[in-house]
Amino acid sequence: MTVQGFFRGWARRCLAGGAVVVISAALTVSVPDAGRTPLYNAAVRLAGTTLGVGGTIEGFALSIPFNFYGTIVPEGDRYRPVPYPGIAGVDIPIVSDLPVLSYLPYWPQSMTSSVDKGAFLLSRAIAAQPTDDKTTIIGMSQGSMVAETVRAEMAEDPEYVANADNYEFILLGNPYRPVGGIATRFNFFNDTPIERLLGVPIGRPGPADSPFKTTDYSNQYDPVSDFPAYFNPLSLANAAAGAVFQHAIPGYFLDDPNNPNRVETTVGNTTYVLLPQHLPLLYPFHVAASVVGMERFVDFAEPALRVLVEMGYDRTADPSQVSEFSLITPPEKIAEAVQQLPGAVAEGVEILGGKKYVPPAPPAPVVESPASEEPEAAELSSAAVARATENGSETPATTRDTRSKRGSLGANRLASRLANAISEALPGRATPRSDQTESEGETREARAGHPDSTSDKDSSNESKPAA
Repeated sequence: MTVQGFFRGWARRCLAGGAVVVISAALTVSVPDAGRTPLYNAAVRLAGTTLGVGGTIEGFALSIPFNFYGTIVPEGDRYRPVPYPGIAGVDIPIVSDLPVLSYLPYWPQSMTSSVDKGAFLLSRAIAAQPTDDKTTIIGMSQGSMVAETVRAEMAEDPEYVANADNYEFILLGNPYRPVGGIATRFNFFNDTPIERLLGVPIGRPGPADSPFKTTDYSNQYDPVSDFPAYFNPLSLANAAAGAVFQHAIPGYFLDDPNNPNRVETTVGNTTYVLLPQHLPLLYPFHVAASVVGMERFVDFAEPALRVLVEMGYDRTADPSQVSEFSLITPPEKIAEAVQQLPGAVAEGVEILGGKKYVPPAPPAPVVESPASEEPEAAELSSAAVARATENGSETPATTRDTRSKRGSLGANRLASRLANAISEALPGRATPRSDQTESEGETREARAGHPDSTSDKDSSNESKPAA
């Protein structure tokens, strides 16, 4: 295909989707009761607005309401998609930063530029909502990266902090998830030529926690948000299959957020939910066999195979602390798998005999409580609220200026990456991004979150398999 042919085809897609962009951005969609257990269990919830940001190649965000069997949008809420590029390509000089056009879905650019532009558009959509309105932000995959970037910026805005109860974030298949997120597993590539070459954000845009209630959902074995912790060929092959079955199709559309075997871990204002799933390696065979009621002839192999796959994961890691990928599987993980295999084989025999197999709950994480950081975090949070109270409803000029400059962040990041690659960047300069890492340059400063959590972690840390 010639370059001319590519752009001609792209233009046809844009013309076909242009009306969808305008209509989807303008329409208010009321989500009816889907007849399932509500995702939100609050006794009273005033109708508000839900803003949706789609994943890669889903820049129109039209599929967001269909997740969790159509129950992800709070009942009665108005749903408004936030169209953005939603693409993962390469930056083309000048073309990728053209005014207006580069903000349209599918406009050619890197994922880093796409996330930056999406953050600008989402920030603008949130700012347009009344501060006393209930606003829920849902991000899927790359859309979760957009939502996390904006959440970190909002944590620096005293007005948003003062009205934190009116904002809620729901993340699906989040690459920025501290433990398991593919962007954090390879945190050691942060600020290196590899990150700039790939054009993919690596690390995190800010702290794991924030003043805003957040629920971070991940399917087990979704490699975008549940990537293996250790090098294990079987775990990696299973994760590759999970990119299709656990992240894309059916992905989160047919998930039950109230799965009784789910594992919930709450750290501060953020709740991490891991939804147990069948092994992606066996999933297509399981589905085919279930059509004729013979799934036990596939499921009998899963317990033993699961033990070997789980050898590549650390399920007890604190989900709020970045955990990087390791080429070495700890000997204790190997010993643990050897001990569990006989029982798994025995369970497989029972399944052949007619026992129904249900994916079990993974082990619950162990949450660390850095008590030494809490007084400072509380002081910072109180100071932010106090400033907001003094200023009334006026947003500080510096914050408004930061949000108004988001449109130029793609160009700034491109210039910064080029300058660093030429004059400074060396492989040995890799600096892992953590909650305490200082931002670099104007763009990273705009994307960075508060250095400390604003919540009392001792009182709210919780890790448990759901009852």
